[in-house]
Amino acid sequence: MTKLPAQKFLAYSRGEYITYEWQPPDVPDVAAPEHLADIYQHFRNWILERHGPDAPEIKSQIAIDDAGVRALLQIAFFASLRTDEDRPTRGTLYVESPGESTSMCVVTFGRPEPLTDALVAKLTPTLSADDSVLVVESHDGRLVTTGIANLDDHQSDAQPLVPPQGWLGRRGGLLIGIRGPGIISLRQGYCDYTLERNRVVGHVAAATIPPVAEWLSEMQKSLLSRAPKSAKDSPYFFREEDGHQDLDFVLSRSLTTASGLRHGAAIAVLSDVNTAPITITYPTNNRRSVKDLVQQFWSALGEAHRVQKTDQGPNAIARCERARHAMLNQAEVVGRLTATDGSVVLDRSFQVRGFGAIIDPALTTESGTLTFEPPETNSALTEADLLRRFGTRHRSAYLLCKACPHTIVFVLSQDGGWRVFTSDDKSVRFTEHVSP
Repeated sequence: MTKLPAQKFLAYSRGEYITYEWQPPDVPDVAAPEHLADIYQHFRNWILERHGPDAPEIKSQIAIDDAGVRALLQIAFFASLRTDEDRPTRGTLYVESPGESTSMCVVTFGRPEPLTDALVAKLTPTLSADDSVLVVESHDGRLVTTGIANLDDHQSDAQPLVPPQGWLGRRGGLLIGIRGPGIISLRQGYCDYTLERNRVVGHVAAATIPPVAEWLSEMQKSLLSRAPKSAKDSPYFFREEDGHQDLDFVLSRSLTTASGLRHGAAIAVLSDVNTAPITITYPTNNRRSVKDLVQQFWSALGEAHRVQKTDQGPNAIARCERARHAMLNQAEVVGRLTATDGSVVLDRSFQVRGFGAIIDPALTTESGTLTFEPPETNSALTEADLLRRFGTRHRSAYLLCKACPHTIVFVLSQDGGWRVFTSDDKSVRFTEHVSP
């Protein structure tokens, strides 16, 4: 049996922010789609037992039962092994929560189509947008697809004066992804697992990796120290004990944007950009960092809440929405800059210092004195194994962390999976199966 790592995450429950720590069940070393269903059922039962029926995860209960989830995973798995006109099956199946709006549907079928693996292989090529999905429902005890929808990851339907974040990072339904032959994923919120050729792997949210969380907390403390009183009086203001939800969302937006470009990427966060052993092909001189734009949004949000019921309200709300757009747009810019060869370079205030950065070749022979610390999930992994296993982008990320303490490098492989390299004063750590 394989013991999956515990999941830790921050969520809003019963009027306060709390840290969840959930231990998923063990899975067989040779797993099948049914074991993804076991994990999902365990997650929902744990939420119900631990946090009760008012927990947001329970309120977003999907519109099919456990047997339906198991059947859907089987269909997705067999669809992953099919091709249609020599095209491999790639795409996402989506089960809505009952309370969700149907406005996201872009195509509604004239009649519900019985869901089969052959039909999934036939229809997934129509899912052109990154957030396009086949909508799945249960009719008369059988699974059907009722149309094609866009999940609206850009939140065009976001409510005014509400920060762009939530426990899911998406809508409240269940996502079943088909990533390649024998590779399917299941995600609802932080229950995020993939079956990769008979092996189950769990995904760690990027913002929960300790050095990444430390970086975000550092920015959060700086923001809190400068936040105006109007922002602190806002009902959506985050105190230090509430974590760094807004910054989590901004980082997620950057990584998700890079993923959508469908090629490899690297984003390096450096303590001292000027002394790092890198050559930046395209240096930048931005006036404002992403952190500055978050602070601007906080201020605009607080002011809009303060005057929303006065004559100044409409203009204040408009300014708040412009600040929100500027913040998210800058986060997306960070992701889009990864389209060039080399790394995007950030300092610890989330300011872009350049892109197309190349590591100094001398690091291949003089790579610092930090030691490699293998991940808990693969304690047998050695430095030699790591360097042999991956290509140039991962090797460069590792060597940069080894040469520069307190560095974070997010690396996206060609197959679409994120990995993170981090360093402190003593060692370099490696985290794989990272979710944006």
